[in-house]
Amino acid sequence: MPDEKILPNANPWSIRINPRILSDATIGLSDGLTVPFALAAGLSTLGNTRLVVYGGVAELIAGSISMGLGGYLGAKGEAESYYATQENTRRKIMLEPGEINDSIKSILHDTGIPEALADELKNHLVSGNEDKLLSFLMRFDYSLSEPPTNRAFACALTIAFGYLIGGFIPLLPYFFVKKEEVRKGLVWSSVIMAVTLFAFGYAKTAVVHGWKGWKRCWKGVKGAIEMVLFYARAESEFNRTIPHREHPALGTPSLHFSCLNAIPPLAFVRNKFLQQYLKMSKSLDESYPRPDFVRSRLQWESLNGPWDFFFDDGDVGLSNHWHKTGLPEKIDFEIESSDATTTSTASETITAQIAANPEKLKQGNLNQQHRSTTTQTKRSIIVPYVFQAPASGINERAVHEVLWYERSITDPRTDEEVAKHYKTILRFGAVDYEATVWLNGQYVGSHTGGHVPFDIDVTDAINGTDNRLTLRVYDSAYDLTQPRGKQYWGAKPESIFYTPSGGIWQNVWLESVPSVRLADSSHGTVLRSSDIENGILHSEIAVLGWQPGHHYSVEVEASFGNVVLEPSRQDLPKEINRVSVDVDLHLTEAQQDNLLHDNKPQIFQNPRAWKNGLALWSPDFPNLYKLTIRLYTGETLLDEVTTSTGMRSLNWSTSNGTFLLNNLPLFQALNLDQGYWPETLMTPPSPSACRTDIILAKNMGLNGCRKHQKLEDPVFLHHADQLGYLVWSEMGNAYSYSSLYASRFNQEWTEAVKRDINHACIVAWTPVNESWGYPDLKGSVEQRNHIRSLYYLTKTLDATRPVNDNCGWEHVCTDLTTFHDYSDGDVLAGVCKTMEGILDKKAGRAVFVEGIADKDEGARHREGAVVLCTEFGGVNIAPAEKEGYEDDWGYTTAADPADLLARIEKLVNAVVDGGHCAGFVWTQLTDIEQETNGLYSWDRKEKLEAAKVKAVMDSAKEKYFERLGVRSDKTY
Repeated sequence: MPDEKILPNANPWSIRINPRILSDATIGLSDGLTVPFALAAGLSTLGNTRLVVYGGVAELIAGSISMGLGGYLGAKGEAESYYATQENTRRKIMLEPGEINDSIKSILHDTGIPEALADELKNHLVSGNEDKLLSFLMRFDYSLSEPPTNRAFACALTIAFGYLIGGFIPLLPYFFVKKEEVRKGLVWSSVIMAVTLFAFGYAKTAVVHGWKGWKRCWKGVKGAIEMVLFYARAESEFNRTIPHREHPALGTPSLHFSCLNAIPPLAFVRNKFLQQYLKMSKSLDESYPRPDFVRSRLQWESLNGPWDFFFDDGDVGLSNHWHKTGLPEKIDFEIESSDATTTSTASETITAQIAANPEKLKQGNLNQQHRSTTTQTKRSIIVPYVFQAPASGINERAVHEVLWYERSITDPRTDEEVAKHYKTILRFGAVDYEATVWLNGQYVGSHTGGHVPFDIDVTDAINGTDNRLTLRVYDSAYDLTQPRGKQYWGAKPESIFYTPSGGIWQNVWLESVPSVRLADSSHGTVLRSSDIENGILHSEIAVLGWQPGHHYSVEVEASFGNVVLEPSRQDLPKEINRVSVDVDLHLTEAQQDNLLHDNKPQIFQNPRAWKNGLALWSPDFPNLYKLTIRLYTGETLLDEVTTSTGMRSLNWSTSNGTFLLNNLPLFQALNLDQGYWPETLMTPPSPSACRTDIILAKNMGLNGCRKHQKLEDPVFLHHADQLGYLVWSEMGNAYSYSSLYASRFNQEWTEAVKRDINHACIVAWTPVNESWGYPDLKGSVEQRNHIRSLYYLTKTLDATRPVNDNCGWEHVCTDLTTFHDYSDGDVLAGVCKTMEGILDKKAGRAVFVEGIADKDEGARHREGAVVLCTEFGGVNIAPAEKEGYEDDWGYTTAADPADLLARIEKLVNAVVDGGHCAGFVWTQLTDIEQETNGLYSWDRKEKLEAAKVKAVMDSAKEKYFERLGVRSDKTY
């Protein structure tokens, strides 16, 4: 009987075996077969089979763990992506029915269904159950199916065991040959490797296509041969790309693995494959880190991933010239250390302690010093995660103040770009706290400030394809004048403070840029998008690399949807490197007719979204104009950048206590968002994680957040612009005042405001929280004057947004009257009922500083100023069992989800019913470590139904607008 036609599903095995399990097993086995073999081949040059065995087994253990972790994170990333897509699709169903209709039509059209039947099916889907429509779109529009709940663990175990089993095979010969018979072991290992790969390739092909019949057998043989040849080529390339050198002890050629200098021999291979599989898991997303400022000819290289890393506890690296010689493999230190920890756990007085005497909170960290010897070895860290985070691969919480990073980099410029004298720029998103950088042993730059980005031009120091990049970081554990936000200085986080983050914690990348180029906001480009009356974008465009005497011009072109507006072009003055360019953003009637937009009817018919041909930005209608900025010399294009802007105006000073957005009343139902994640701490685990947090908040009826004691990753603000999410920007404070602190904070706060000034989502600046860093505002004129200077500094940088000088109490010079009160419902209702109650002392502090005789006149609430309760709530649920922390902390505790919902409703109404507050900030969005008072758990699971919380928030907004006597269609 002739063989039947070969079909992938002809074999019943292919039905019974889950293809994802088969894929995971293939990944684990194939890498297990090859990676230890490559390591064994390299170690064989040392002439000792024991070294090969010890190193190989160590690699198997480390590799299995890292591969399993990569598989786990990959599966978690897939699940997160699925649920984020699902939420975004649900939002589209509610807000963008036109686009949903088009998607359904496209899907049905592709199936060849007659048009009449397709229309009938479309109408049935749209008018039917929303969940079924959502399921239809997820399956047929995105080709996504909901991942199984156990997918992550199954993936991790399958890959890990596959790697362990596959990796043990090429090591077997080394167990049976003599110590000095390394070459014999290598030969037999190679033979066994080839046979195993042939068998593996045949089996993998047969599992998919079947076992019986000569055609299937021949297909299996071809698959087996292809696998052997593929891995032979891969091994050849792997070894070819690794530089060889003379081993100092043996005088023989050896692979330049960092592991050759010490046991265990893991670093190089572990680095290579951690990088590969963390990329696979999407935990290191390779999307461009600054989507708010993208060059049209983007040439960049991410430096996220494995770096060599060293704890320099004795601070000897500089004197030993590590930046010139490279990081050592191991070193012994004799250091002073302390085992003591802080003991303050009084939650009701924690902020009072900070403001009154922060030195008390660090007692114990320094008072029991003793000398001890410790040994540190070079290890691998996954950037951009701090060493305290599990995702870094280190996950160590002990105090280490001096950190060294090192890795190899290549020049990202093309030959054409080199010929055009392009620059190579090294960019750091944020490094906490003091960073010094060398390239090939040459000093190239430094930066102080743990929350803001910095760039270094390394063009003159980089060469060829192999360059050694070295970074030294100093992050004091005890200096309370160093801005640190919620990072605790004790050995163990407690109360409202969390695990510290030292070193690199945001993206690192290399970028090729023109020598004369457009500058981002950090270097002077500002987009003023508040003039909605005239519909004009007032921009100031800065140019870097500008040369006096040359002629340059800048063009700004705006587009909305498919409509491109008339560009505006201005010559750069000869004496300065920036130029003002005004752009009219109105759409003519003809352009409006030609506009293709998902919500076109809603926009044109709604004054909250459209004003005389101008698209307005708001939480309900996050309309963004795309901007293309071009730099010319004559008519030659030098540089081109795309960004976006949202036209919206803010009024807080002439609105009689109401915060106005686009001249309409806005009620701000915000959450306190501190931006921590379980595996990555302050670093978002992926760009989509930022988007997910915004969607989670909006699902509960919250229209924005107060980013608390943290300058969030710019990707978060990019998503907030797109989704219509209000953001109060705030930077981490210090806890003690000095002239050094003042200069540090002035510099970093200026850089923070400049970085984010062009984002439509930001509606307020908050330089200081609850007098942190200013323990004596009651009696110190100097401390008061510094807060005043911060107010006017911020106003000088940006006069279009309000400044909340010292959030919570002890206001010195402010646009907004903000107060914090964690009282329970009845007490809070009494406080918010009258302005006297609101302005009464909070946590023992005056809401506005009083006068100091003959020295300072103090401050007072301005009649008609906007009043907001910017921290309240903080309710947790009594846990059924402990989950890793001794204390599950909250300001008050609910018995269960029903009790929590009742408390939320009572507290929200307490703030709103008084009629004085134009908004609030609920503490907080998610649990973080021991502080378990989030609306969501730390892994972003609902503690109570989001729809029920949303109903409470929507009701609060309606009450506020009813009290104003304003219709809902005239509000935000």
